Amino acid sequence: MVVYIGPCSYRGRDDDDDDTSSQRPAVKRRKKKPSVILTGEQERVLAQWLETEGEFIYNRGRTAYKDKAKIARAFEEQGAKLDPPVSGMELRTWFSSLRSRHGRLTNTNTVSGQGSTKDYR
Repeated sequence: MVVYIGPCSYRGRDDDDDDTSSQRPAVKRRKKKPSVILTGEQERVLAQWLETEGEFIYNRGRTAYKDKAKIARAFEEQGAKLDPPVSGMELRTWFSSLRSRHGRLTNTNTVSGQGSTKDYR
């Protein structure tokens, strides 16, 4: 014997329920940390240091490239030499943002189907 109950009338939860456990908590956004502002002279000094002594920071071919403690110490030492002193973490953030900006500026985006922009000679 088959009993007909009627059309399926499943309803989800009503929007006006007062059950707070089903509501998602508000997403907390990170506060943007103020970036370190270096003068032109300080940037030139740091760029010269990176070229001469700090090559292991950005050159993947160096064995010290993976030595995170050595890189942190190098940034701390250079930050302490600046006037006013800057923390190593702030200096590292400055370097990575500078590197990212350079990469974005030199990156040539192509539209799909446009072809390669590289010159294969």
